[in-house]
Amino acid sequence: PEYSPPHYVDRSFFREEVCRVGSHLLPGKITMPEDKGPFPALVLVHGSGPNDMDETLWETRIFKDLAWGLSSQGVIVLRYDKRSRARPELFEGSFTIMEEVVEDAIEAVGLLRSLDSVDSSRIYLHGHSLGGMMAPRIASLEEGLAGLVLMAASAAHLEDAFLEQMEYLVQLDGVVDENEAVLLQETR
Repeated sequence: PEYSPPHYVDRSFFREEVCRVGSHLLPGKITMPEDKGPFPALVLVHGSGPNDMDETLWETRIFKDLAWGLSSQGVIVLRYDKRSRARPELFEGSFTIMEEVVEDAIEAVGLLRSLDSVDSSRIYLHGHSLGGMMAPRIASLEEGLAGLVLMAASAAHLEDAFLEQMEYLVQLDGVVDENEAVLLQETR
């Protein structure tokens, strides 16, 4: 369905610019207030899976809602397609959490730091789910972040959270078929 912004969005307060993030040139967008800055800024870090920059899930556009809403209130927001979505060929073998999440988030912060309209002392990181779990690690590698926002971040070990999600997903229809049973066994 066509995107309909939340009631708190005022499109006259900001503009949106296309950008490329990091060494993998991930497609992204920066929403910027129309007023003169410098402004506080926020990088949005995805949950698990090959998410687009809006973190689209059915009709919801969680990251787009956040970006447009915050930019309506004077905050620059950077969102980008996750590397596993934009460059899936890089994920055919084994990969690490650094490659899936951390490195690109650090490069996104670097992009914000390069903008004159950004107050570099007020750059924040917003992590959703897996991104929230990894936000403290990202902050430990990227000095000078003003703060972290964690949304639906699990306190469990990554491996335990992943297994729990897999078990939940394969049982949604009430039947665990042969392929799903094999997948669960491999995950355990």
